[in-house]
Amino acid sequence: MASIGSAGLDVQGIVSQLMNIERRPLRVLDRKISALQNKTSAIGKLRSAISTLADSAKKLSSASKLGQFVAKSSNEDVLTATASSVEVEESHQITVTQLASRHRLASTKIYQSTQDDVGAGTYAFQVGGKTFEVELAAGKSSLADLSNAINRASDNPGINASVIHVDQGYRLVLSARESGTANIISADGQWEEISQARDAAITVDGLEIHPSSNTVSDVIPGVTLALKSTGKVDLTVSADTDKMTGVLKEFADNYNALRTTLRNLNEGDLKGEGLAFSLENSIRNTFFQKVNDATNNGATAFDFGLTFDKNGVLNVDESKVRDAIGSNLNGMLDFFTSDQGFGSSFVAALDAITRNGGVLDSRKKSFGDAISRLETRSSQLESRLENIRKRYLATYSKLDALMAQMNDTSNRLSQQLGGLATKAP
Repeated sequence: MASIGSAGLDVQGIVSQLMNIERRPLRVLDRKISALQNKTSAIGKLRSAISTLADSAKKLSSASKLGQFVAKSSNEDVLTATASSVEVEESHQITVTQLASRHRLASTKIYQSTQDDVGAGTYAFQVGGKTFEVELAAGKSSLADLSNAINRASDNPGINASVIHVDQGYRLVLSARESGTANIISADGQWEEISQARDAAITVDGLEIHPSSNTVSDVIPGVTLALKSTGKVDLTVSADTDKMTGVLKEFADNYNALRTTLRNLNEGDLKGEGLAFSLENSIRNTFFQKVNDATNNGATAFDFGLTFDKNGVLNVDESKVRDAIGSNLNGMLDFFTSDQGFGSSFVAALDAITRNGGVLDSRKKSFGDAISRLETRSSQLESRLENIRKRYLATYSKLDALMAQMNDTSNRLSQQLGGLATKAP
């Protein structure tokens, strides 16, 4: 149907303006739905910020992640050390009297080229009591072919093969991948031992040990030694103050980030809900709960360096943290990492908020239910408005036709009256 009717009436424009008025209740519903969708999105933002804080709290509850230690050698030319899962400070005297070495064999036959034929057939090798074989086909049995076959064998348990250019020509060298007497090589053919397999020999606090490798991780629990040369060292394992302080700072930063998120949402998408303020108070109260440390003294997080400023921002007093590590390391670790410690309690408090059926889940469900009800009403109203639009369109189309008919009648009457006037004497 044309926008302008036969009588010149703008039917579509009139209907459009009328429907704009009729759609006011629908626009109200749309705004309510949009606001509820924003609230649902805000719950997602909250959940994400809380999850990040929970990850930091889990580090506080882990002795290995909070209680990070550093191992120091008095002479790193003799050995270096790293600490991974130590829970107490300790010191040791270590003497390295022999380094571990790998077994190596060299072929007694010297070849003039890497392409010299070694002979087709099956070659057997053994290392650490495990045997494997390689087979060379005729025409593909050069010295280089044998070296490649050894290295590429899928069942090779630990031998590397190399072709070495010496003064007289080329020799095939077999090297054990691992050091120690447990990895001695044997092979078919004529071979010369060019490097003995030896275990390392070290003394730790007067106790003699013979590890097969120069990397020793099973002597001092949680400490890995890298042997470099013979000699004596003093090894100390102590708390890594910088890393421990870093874990606390990460926790404080994530708490403050959550606090900022809560306050922004309280003034924005969650304004009037009371949720953000309630959650901040609930989480903040956890800091004031007392936990028994290693000496069974009731302590709070503030005793170990965490502190709130006058604006409620969480900070880390590095001086207090260092004092606590220096004077009461076990008490500090026990406070944060015990089963009933601050870390676990804080994680549990956050979990109560984010778990299924928790406050966030309940609010999200409530918002979702409200959106569903409003969308149903919106759909019903859309149907009713479409019927109204059709009725308006039909009414004004009829009016336009009626006006066109009246105009036509008026025009004919005017013409007839004009004709009568012309005929008058």
